[in-house]
Amino acid sequence: MVRYGVLQKINNSTEKQKLTELSDKTHFDIIIGNEKLNINFNLNSLIEERKLAYLKNSTDLHNIPNMGGCYWILTNFPINHSFNKEFNNRPPIINVNNINYEVIYNGQASNLRSRIKQHLLNSSDKVSGMSGISVEITTNYKQGTKISHNKIAYTSNTRKKTAYNEITNQKLTLHELNAFKTDETITNYLNLPENNNEQSTLYFKNGINIAEDKYKSFSWLVLYYNMNESIYNDLSNIIETHWRNKNGMPKLCTYKCGR
Repeated sequence: MVRYGVLQKINNSTEKQKLTELSDKTHFDIIIGNEKLNINFNLNSLIEERKLAYLKNSTDLHNIPNMGGCYWILTNFPINHSFNKEFNNRPPIINVNNINYEVIYNGQASNLRSRIKQHLLNSSDKVSGMSGISVEITTNYKQGTKISHNKIAYTSNTRKKTAYNEITNQKLTLHELNAFKTDETITNYLNLPENNNEQSTLYFKNGINIAEDKYKSFSWLVLYYNMNESIYNDLSNIIETHWRNKNGMPKLCTYKCGR
């Protein structure tokens, strides 16, 4: 059994507890305020508790708490690429108000509202940013320059981690990137000779702006599990990891836990 709360230094040696042997333990409980925390919850419980926000523009961000917690991004926008090999272990489709949603990403943040803004309402022209929502090709990258934090869409360097075709379960080919020509700017960028040959390296943009025409006809739903900052650092990582292990790995997540 594991208790979470405000840790206090114990000066009296008689109050020190005996160290618990963990080598033979197979599970543990988390106790919050004398109640056992259910970390085996499904997302429908968050929907029932109305811990959700439908997003269309920046105004809708106010429906997300300005505090820490875990979050899940759902959409009916087609995502046909992935950043992990859990092809047969995706989260189940969730139907909300007769719309079938796919969980494309889940994570944790010290500020849920700010994090979701980085993910889904990113209007910045910067090459890099702090978001794992990698859906469109960045047109600001120049071949041969250094770049960090962006996920690779295509490269001839076989040692680099790149995106996978979710249908073939193979790494994306240069030819398959035609599917990412979602607007004139990206199309022109991918048609340039320096960006359209076997030696090219192409990156995804960090975050998207769902207010743009190519996204706004689809539905975007954020579920969240907000928590007090006193327990956020300890608890959010456990919930994020446990949920992925139990329900499957979303396509746009790269690691089993965090980054």
